[in-house]
Amino acid sequence: MRASADPEPVARRGRLRAVVALMRADQWVKNAFVLGGLVFGQGLLDAGKVQAVLTTFALFCVVSSAAYVMNDIADLEADRDHVRKRRRPIAAGEISVAAAQVLYVVLMGAGFVGALVWVPAVFPYLAGYALLNVGYSFGLRRFELLDVISIATGFVLRVQAGCAAMPIDPSAWILLCTFVLALFLGFGKRRFELVEGVTVGTLMDDRRATYETRFLDHMMSISSAVVIVCYTMFTIWPTTVAVHGTDDLIYTVPFVIYGVFRYQWAIYHGGTSGDPGDFVWRDRPLMGAIVLWGLVCLLLVYGR
Repeated sequence: MRASADPEPVARRGRLRAVVALMRADQWVKNAFVLGGLVFGQGLLDAGKVQAVLTTFALFCVVSSAAYVMNDIADLEADRDHVRKRRRPIAAGEISVAAAQVLYVVLMGAGFVGALVWVPAVFPYLAGYALLNVGYSFGLRRFELLDVISIATGFVLRVQAGCAAMPIDPSAWILLCTFVLALFLGFGKRRFELVEGVTVGTLMDDRRATYETRFLDHMMSISSAVVIVCYTMFTIWPTTVAVHGTDDLIYTVPFVIYGVFRYQWAIYHGGTSGDPGDFVWRDRPLMGAIVLWGLVCLLLVYGR
């Protein structure tokens, strides 16, 4: 069904702004997970490692933008019927499907070639991420749980790629924490989409998995608890203490707890669009907690 009987006109953007919107540069914040190994792997003081990881971050930004382009092509008809997503460049008619396909090929090619030239060790993770997004756009999103699990796996690949660029072995606790945190965020987004579909009058895309609010509430509660446990275990794990020479990272746990609960509160009180990337930029309390967490981690890891 249509989002509304008489939808308000969509404001037209210039071609460059439309391309930037299609690439969703505001979502590049999600690729910050690539930097995890650099911070917790004692790599910030090594110029070579910093360059390799920042290059990996840039490559993931390029490839993730290509994935968004592909997803918008696949979602064209559904987006046109959605009260909010119809403003996306392809659905709004600002960029043609043919032009979007060319942009997808250019971005994906640039990402792969860049990885092979500058950080070959990262290529398998970048290619795996790209294939995962193809599977998500054209199949996995139709199945309950598998849709969110595939998204969460993409975040784990980011962490692994950042560690491979250095190279170091990632902590099992950090990988688990990343995976479950992404599950938590994914279930929160699905819950928002479900509630939005009822209150705004839009229907969920029939190519997406279907959920019930009560089930998503349980999944969010479970995953939020596991995130906190996994991160806490990482801070006090003997290997972590040995690498950083301190067990004081435990004092960063309250920031993680606040961040998790803040997002959950926003989901239940309508304080977010459901998109974690958008919420991070717009919510000052959450951004403040992330900044403080980062500063305290840097102080504890490098201050000695």
